[in-house]
Amino acid sequence: MRGIARMHLPERQRGAALLILLALFATAAAYMLVSSLNKSSVALTLARAEKNRQVMQEAKAALIAWSANKALLNTTLIPGSLPCPDTNND
Repeated sequence: MRGIARMHLPERQRGAALLILLALFATAAAYMLVSSLNKSSVALTLARAEKNRQVMQEAKAALIAWSANKALLNTTLIPGSLPCPDTNND
C-alpha cells in the first residue's frame, strides 16, 4: 500500500451545498406563490370586466329606450336626444 498514493480528501464544506439547495427551494416556492396569485388576480379582473360590460349594455339599452319613447311621444323636437343630468338639484 505504500506505492499507492493516498487520495486527498476535500475540506469540510460546512453546509454550503445545503444553503444553496435551500435558496433554490425558496426561490421555486416564491415563484409558485406569485404565479398562483397572479392567476387569481387575472380571474378577478376578467370577472369585474364582464360585470362592467353587462352594466354598460343595460345602461345603453335604457338610454335608447328613453330616447325612442320621447321621439314616439313627440315631446322633443330633437330626435335621438338624451336625458340631461340634474343641474338644479330638484
